[in-house]
Amino acid sequence: MSVPNPANMEAFLNFFKSDMIDNPPAPRDYLRIPPNLTPEWEIFFEKLAVFCENSCGSVNGIPNNTHERVAWEKRQWIMEDENLNEFDMWLTATNTKEKGNEALRNGESEKAFGLYMLSVRTFPCPDAMNNLAACALKENKFSVVEQHTTNALTIGYLTNPVKRAKALYRRAKAHFHLGKFKEGLKDINLALELQPGETAILALKDELTQLSDTVASAASLKRYLDQQPQPPAKISWSQTLNKSGKLIEGWQYDKLSKDSPLRRAPPLMY
Repeated sequence: MSVPNPANMEAFLNFFKSDMIDNPPAPRDYLRIPPNLTPEWEIFFEKLAVFCENSCGSVNGIPNNTHERVAWEKRQWIMEDENLNEFDMWLTATNTKEKGNEALRNGESEKAFGLYMLSVRTFPCPDAMNNLAACALKENKFSVVEQHTTNALTIGYLTNPVKRAKALYRRAKAHFHLGKFKEGLKDINLALELQPGETAILALKDELTQLSDTVASAASLKRYLDQQPQPPAKISWSQTLNKSGKLIEGWQYDKLSKDSPLRRAPPLMY
């Protein structure tokens, strides 16, 4: 068998990499939606496909948000390597979220945060997103709160009024600390429509209303932002790897059997 010319091989690889960057797969190609679904599950996974397209910043079916595209692509590789489909990813994410809830009940907030993040990256379940936002709020990671509450509210799965109100309240709280008072007021008013008279929501509305009137100039906004609580100091890469290793020790993907009744039952309501 002949050996390829190294220069030609390098040129081919460079062309391949360039082609993948300039012509990435359509976001839907990152998903492994199983066949022969019930109509309810078809709708459920169609919402996932739309969410994937939106998170990739898709224009005419072509993703242009590189960071998100890479995350979805890595997820696709895992599914191919482990022979998983979206049912398996959904089941794994749901079980991982429950482990996060257990960690939170045991006072292990950092572990819970990591498990919720792992759950969300496995499958974008809004309950895990909402819980992740609650943990991030306690750690003053306000941009993380903003991102995941927005995802929870827009993916199309979150229908429970109380849970939607919680997501809106947490995003409004993040907006409060990020100096986005108008956005915060919009969210808090929507939360009040879902939970009229809720004390915490009313209190935050009063604070946002006052701040929108008093913090009006660029200088006053800068002073306000400088006074906001900061997230914990970033840890080193080696520390991150060590924590991640402990987090996923014994963790594995759950596979939904082909004859599981879950495949025929309606999807969970969030």
